[in-house]
Amino acid sequence: MNTVRPFRQPSRGGPPQKGQKFQKPQQPARASAPPPATARALAQRAIFLILERHLPLEDTLSEATGWTKLAPRDRAFTRLLVATVLRRLGQIDDILGKLVQKMPEGRDAYVRQILRVAAAQLLFLDTPPHAAVDEAIKVTRGAGLKAMVNAVLRKVATQRQELLRAQDVGRLNLPDWLWRSWCDAYGEDKTRAIVRAHTFEPPMDLTLRDPAAAPIWAERLKGRMLPNGSIRLAKPRLVPSLEGFAQGVWWVQDAAASFPAQLLGDVRGKQVIDLAAAPGGKTLQLAAAGAHVTALDQSRERLERLFENLERMRLSADIDVGDARYYRRKSRSMRSCWTRLAARRGPPGAIRTLSGTKRPRRWRV
Repeated sequence: MNTVRPFRQPSRGGPPQKGQKFQKPQQPARASAPPPATARALAQRAIFLILERHLPLEDTLSEATGWTKLAPRDRAFTRLLVATVLRRLGQIDDILGKLVQKMPEGRDAYVRQILRVAAAQLLFLDTPPHAAVDEAIKVTRGAGLKAMVNAVLRKVATQRQELLRAQDVGRLNLPDWLWRSWCDAYGEDKTRAIVRAHTFEPPMDLTLRDPAAAPIWAERLKGRMLPNGSIRLAKPRLVPSLEGFAQGVWWVQDAAASFPAQLLGDVRGKQVIDLAAAPGGKTLQLAAAGAHVTALDQSRERLERLFENLERMRLSADIDVGDARYYRRKSRSMRSCWTRLAARRGPPGAIRTLSGTKRPRRWRV
């Protein structure tokens, strides 16, 4: 009687020997999905791109992998980390320079950003040492580098007060060329006052779709009304959680940035082109005033944010991706609103991300 013997797949070493148990060949391990990006990891990457590649802050965050998946609170924390490092960059690098004999280079140069972010937390954000140090060690590769990161950050945490007291805050947080220029223009005392103001987190300004409602919303949001109609909140808050955000009552915009659109006067029914439009505060102003706005910017990702704001505010505008130098206006009668610094030397707010990111040839003073 013929019987059908079950098929046994031979092992790689040949057919199974007598008495040897058959083992099912192992399947190759599936590649696991990469872990979700954390606020600290995104902050480290953003600082590298800003300081080493000279990319704008908004571009580094909006185009970062995992940015859109972060919760609003984590996004706010990422921005806080990046802004603190940039504002206090001179102080942070001065302290790290005293504690690190030789900063890692080449493929290990990423450790510099890890140290900067962790030092900012320990020195200026009152983060518990165990949290800042542990997170820094986790993202560092190699036993030797982990030990170095641990040792340096432990010293930062224990010697914090002594290290900060020994620093000249105003001098360290401004590039040499800008320090000399401002001292020549304003004197050393005023320059130090500007830099001192720069080290603190700035207030949050809001622009209302209906300027007449500013007094009411200033009271509701516990802010104060500025002469130009903006509402100023003493400290930044989680924007989506504020009253009036979902209803499209207001948008976030620095008070100084609202002046160019106001200077155009009555634009109702007129065609206006907003060059370098993203993130879109002036476009929203002009559209709310009744203008037919064309918003032009080179960054598609930043224009997507503008599109979202237009939808939230229930306003409309034509959005184009392109370079203003080669853009053809649809009409010669179009007015232009160019997003740029109006003051020759730049307002104090402009140095929020200036320290270490610009050079004299890029920033004429």
